[in-house]
Amino acid sequence: ALARAGRLPEAVAALDEAVRLDPALPAARYNRAVAAFQAGLAGGRGIDPRAADDIRVAAAAGLGGPTFHLDAARVLAACSQRDPALRPAALD
Repeated sequence: ALARAGRLPEAVAALDEAVRLDPALPAARYNRAVAAFQAGLAGGRGIDPRAADDIRVAAAAGLGGPTFHLDAARVLAACSQRDPALRPAALD
């Protein structure tokens, strides 16, 4: 709800807490990655590198579907600006 309301820093903080409480929770990891991606674009400061790890955890837990894969590609492509090793994963 916070991310949809455009309150991205608050959304990321709330999702940080959810991940702290349960690091393996795929929905929290996925949502934090997407919120971090959106916050990075809105703030012009780049994407939090944790977003790539969050996407990987969510994928390994079995999240999938067209929206997930599109978001994953966007997050990994954006993170690959800092870490070129992520480029192949963005295209996978």
